[in-house]
Amino acid sequence: MVQDSMIQALDALPVPAVAASVVAVIITTVLLAVFRSRPGDAPSVPGLPLLGSAMALGRHGVAFINKCRQQFGNSFSLSLAGVKMTFLFDPQHIDYFFGAPDSKITFRPAVEQFTQRVFGLTSRLFFPLHFKMLTELRHLLVPASIAAHMQALGGRVLALLPLYVHHPQVDLYSLCRGLVFHCAVEELFGAPFLAAVAAGELEQQGQGRQAGGGSRRGGGGGEGGSGRAARGRGEGGASPSPALQSMDGSESEAERQQGQQGPGQWMPYPWLPQWAGPGAGCTGGGSWCAAHVQHQRPPEGVHRLARDFFAFEDGFELAASPVPHAFQPEFTAARQRLLALLAAADARGLFAGTLAGQLLERTAGLPPALRPNLLLAVLWASQANTVPATFWATGFLLLPENAHHRAAVLAELQAELKGAVSAAGSPGGSAAYSNEELVAAAARVASSRRSAVSRCVAEALRLRVQSIDVRIAADHLELPLAVQATAGAAGVAGPGKAATGSMGGQGVKGGGGDVLRLPRGRLLAICPFVSHHDTQLYGGAAAAAAAAAAGCPAVTGAAAAGDVSSPWAFNPDRPELKLGDGTAVVSSVAGLAFGGGPYRCPGRFFAEQELGLLVQLLLWTYDIQLSYTADGRPAKLAGSSGSSANSATQAAAGGEAAAAAAGFAPATAGPGQRTGPASPGGILQPQPDHHALSPATAAAASRAAAAAALAAVPPQPQLRQVAGGSWLYGVLSGLVGARALAWGCGWFDGVDGPLEDFRHSGDPGGLLPPCDLKRLVGVKVPRRPLWVQLGVPHWQARRLGLVGVAPAATSRRWADIGLG
Repeated sequence: MVQDSMIQALDALPVPAVAASVVAVIITTVLLAVFRSRPGDAPSVPGLPLLGSAMALGRHGVAFINKCRQQFGNSFSLSLAGVKMTFLFDPQHIDYFFGAPDSKITFRPAVEQFTQRVFGLTSRLFFPLHFKMLTELRHLLVPASIAAHMQALGGRVLALLPLYVHHPQVDLYSLCRGLVFHCAVEELFGAPFLAAVAAGELEQQGQGRQAGGGSRRGGGGGEGGSGRAARGRGEGGASPSPALQSMDGSESEAERQQGQQGPGQWMPYPWLPQWAGPGAGCTGGGSWCAAHVQHQRPPEGVHRLARDFFAFEDGFELAASPVPHAFQPEFTAARQRLLALLAAADARGLFAGTLAGQLLERTAGLPPALRPNLLLAVLWASQANTVPATFWATGFLLLPENAHHRAAVLAELQAELKGAVSAAGSPGGSAAYSNEELVAAAARVASSRRSAVSRCVAEALRLRVQSIDVRIAADHLELPLAVQATAGAAGVAGPGKAATGSMGGQGVKGGGGDVLRLPRGRLLAICPFVSHHDTQLYGGAAAAAAAAAAGCPAVTGAAAAGDVSSPWAFNPDRPELKLGDGTAVVSSVAGLAFGGGPYRCPGRFFAEQELGLLVQLLLWTYDIQLSYTADGRPAKLAGSSGSSANSATQAAAGGEAAAAAAGFAPATAGPGQRTGPASPGGILQPQPDHHALSPATAAAASRAAAAAALAAVPPQPQLRQVAGGSWLYGVLSGLVGARALAWGCGWFDGVDGPLEDFRHSGDPGGLLPPCDLKRLVGVKVPRRPLWVQLGVPHWQARRLGLVGVAPAATSRRWADIGLG
């Protein structure tokens, strides 16, 4: 490992060099002891000299923040390479964090470096216009003006689906990346912009500008013209265009480049024999015909734009850090290409009349040189969270225990659609509706924050929210502290972890009781992701307090996720979060997802309706099922290596008996199951009929199927290995202490308990991919693909006149809610 190699190298250093290092460590340790936190300040997390907790935070992300919360209570301070950051978890402090006036807690200094390093928006020129820009965005995106945008966006979603779905088995996250990016960019920046991108006109113009020395805003980095595909944050790096790969990677580059058009009709199911084309040789509904269909493809220029954006987004957090951009060539090259495209389009007036163009017109005083940079910031803000939020909202509804929530979403849309069709007097009844009527009905449902889909979207955002919001103390602060015996009562502490005194840590007596004193200039932070799993904010506090009083550990993980009253559970029907008087943070199930105070997300209402619309259209167009076999294991992918398939089989083998006892049938298809479509390799995928199980039985079965594999994950071995073989480790641990070394490096094997991986957050059976906990900014992204099977719902088969589809399988699943 990297740590072991470093220590071996240090062991080989000459004695004088080691002695000098030890002296430096001693001096730093003495200085840290002298300048220890003042009385009343938040407790400091142990860490390394100079670096503090930077290493541990970089390695573990929000899991490290959660561990600090467990150990040190509702407020604590991290030292991050010389910068002290205090985290606040008390609900009163979170409300004050968002609602305090700028004279007390300010926003601008905390994000100046962020906007300047990432987008190139200099503080001196941009921030005087920042608040005005937020105000103008809110005026542009008021709820009354959103309906027309939703109608156009939904129409494009349905029209572009055939470009991004070519197989009955797809990676859901890749589908969201390609489809959502394409549609949303077209709606915000205009069809002329994407048409010019697709034709390559802007790239040629941008290259001319670069040759003339006009592209100086892109930052460092090379030419970046190699066209290397950007890797995603997940393992393997999902392609931004799911049309470019099938489940087994059978799509070739030559096929992708063909770009040939299929039949002149809407084709959301191109694998069916009806759309295979003359002479394709496809007979029977079970044959694999996708290889013979002349698929439509997204334009190559749009694919390159998406690739550059996701390369930019993947390097976003590192680019905001003090690490020089010279060490981030992929990010800087992608940013340079994006800025060149936006500058060329702006010069040609392609944004006129669009939301992006109207924002530019209303932001008077913005220097022309910064217009592309502002457009890049708008592009990132509109896409970086929408893509993963669409994925998680859809993914949670695919879980077997959430079948009733999914049914409620579809039933609500059907009722709205039936009402609209009946009012129009359509002679064909509920089956005779156009795509425009479907989109209009879905948009009306999504516009209601009390609708089933809106609450499901809000709950998905709550569970996969960003990990950090930052501000700076503009004045000396004295925050009142509530008294709490243990951190376990907060519902997030690990086994047997007790807080050090009051919720805020050290605290001192003030005029009205205990107070937390923070100096002016202190960097302040909240962690919505951890707070949203906290019983202080989202119920279950009575049960957590009773457990703490009895000396029992707080309930987390799969056990908590199976309890609908727990903040770990996916429960769209939970009460809305309300902090204080509800003015700083708008009351919502989504909680802190959109921030609060005067700097809250200006596009909140647009984003909520956009997500609700996208989820409804995906669930209505396809009968989506997780690609898992009947015993809860991932279906074997055709063309996958034997080792990976065997490891997946071995990992879940221990849960087979428990899954069968919980109600799952054997792996062969039989009653209560359906056989999925054939994979590209001709392998039939047996599928559990999750909808035939009650939510409680389905949740128990999915938990049992994953329990053995998750229990077999070994603890982190780094600390044990280092402690056993290095004299330098003994010297350092003697100087700074074993705990400081563990907390500074993130080595927690045997020291203060394990890290919480949030694997079962909203997912008691662990069927969804784990989220990337290292990502601190924005909605969490999955670390692995989520393969799903796409079927034809019986209402779509009847509407489109498809034959040989056998709608009985889907009819039975939705018979209980009367969909038809």
